[in-house]
Amino acid sequence: MPMPFFRENRNNKLICLLLAGIFFACLPHGIKAITQQTKENVQLRLPADSLINLGEFSILVPSTISDSGTLALILFFDPQGKGDVPLSLYGRLAKERSIVIAGSNRCKNDLEGDSGVVLGLDFCSRVITYFPRHKIRVYLAGFSGGAVLASYLSKMIPGIGGLLYAAAPKIEPPSCPAIGITGMADPNFYEMEALQERIPQTVPHCLRYWNGKHAWPPAECMAFAFDWIRVSELSGSTALEMVKKIRRKCSTKMTAAQKEEILNTRCFLSSSLKLAGDDSLSLADFRKSPEYRKYQENKIKERKAEMEKKEFYHNAVREKDIYWWRQEARSLHKAGPENYKAQRMLGYLSLLGYSFSTRSLMHGRPMQTQKCIEIYKLVDPENPEAWYLEAVYEARSGNPLSPKRPLLKAIELGFKDKQRLQNQPEFKELDFGRLLPD
Repeated sequence: MPMPFFRENRNNKLICLLLAGIFFACLPHGIKAITQQTKENVQLRLPADSLINLGEFSILVPSTISDSGTLALILFFDPQGKGDVPLSLYGRLAKERSIVIAGSNRCKNDLEGDSGVVLGLDFCSRVITYFPRHKIRVYLAGFSGGAVLASYLSKMIPGIGGLLYAAAPKIEPPSCPAIGITGMADPNFYEMEALQERIPQTVPHCLRYWNGKHAWPPAECMAFAFDWIRVSELSGSTALEMVKKIRRKCSTKMTAAQKEEILNTRCFLSSSLKLAGDDSLSLADFRKSPEYRKYQENKIKERKAEMEKKEFYHNAVREKDIYWWRQEARSLHKAGPENYKAQRMLGYLSLLGYSFSTRSLMHGRPMQTQKCIEIYKLVDPENPEAWYLEAVYEARSGNPLSPKRPLLKAIELGFKDKQRLQNQPEFKELDFGRLLPD
């Protein structure tokens, strides 16, 4: 499983708080002060409505934003450090709602120590300097390991408008308005649901769902978050009209899960936007109903069974042979995409396969490495990383021809990281860089 941007413990927390203190020593009012500090600078111009890669980060500035005044800015953190990915997904949403979006190309999984936090703070500062004439409200967004970093930074940087976190593994409850998004087939599905129970009721929050796996949510799912940010920056009749469009009502035809999601969302809108009326009463009444109690009891049983199955699979990597794994993977794949439980297990096993494979490679255990990579390929055959790791393993065997086949398969499935390929120690003498275009 890819490591998060940092290991959260007491010592790291003290170090990060010290770094944030130093970073914002000249910024007593957080985000607002950064804007004030750069007002005398020359306005930095960026091409409008175009996704621009500036090296350390990528950015998209809608042509509809004014030259001064209030500005909403979303900073995205991708676990692979590919800032273009969320910007490509949500560029249309940003243009339609006049929201600037930027994605870090440096913050990613597997960074040493607290490097992700330092780079995240630097990313925030650098983007804001491009808008010296604006009063900026910053929102942080992340997927998977990127959500972990975004959540951590939201507690460190004063004046954050809100947090958007998708498919996050275990994180601390947010302290600012927060929207969580999880795929029904995401291996972190139950971790996301469990987090909701730990967030204080005084913090506006909601969890929204989509029919997908472990990935950035599609634009149609993220649209609600963009609408909420847009409404947060507006006032008067315009804001109320937008609220009516995104404030859905429950119907008797909906399942208990759908009703809870809508009522949670309505509570979030009411509390975060300080709307008239108290939607929390409707949610409280629903949670007293027999329908909800039965739904909750079943969900608790399912969650427990799934956690136990994950623990079983974790031990099975060492205890079960490859023939057992072939049958198990075949059974899970046969269940089909509509079986969310099976899809969540396949996603979990993919992360498990990655974790065990990289660890075995690192510690030089050839027999264990071979088995772990084979399991990785069985549960996630379309993942280019599994085939790339097999190429690394084969290169260590000493046969200069054996790594080429799995490497070509990785490229066929979408592997494009030429720099990683050229810097891979096992491939130094094999000139595999030529397999990818410049």
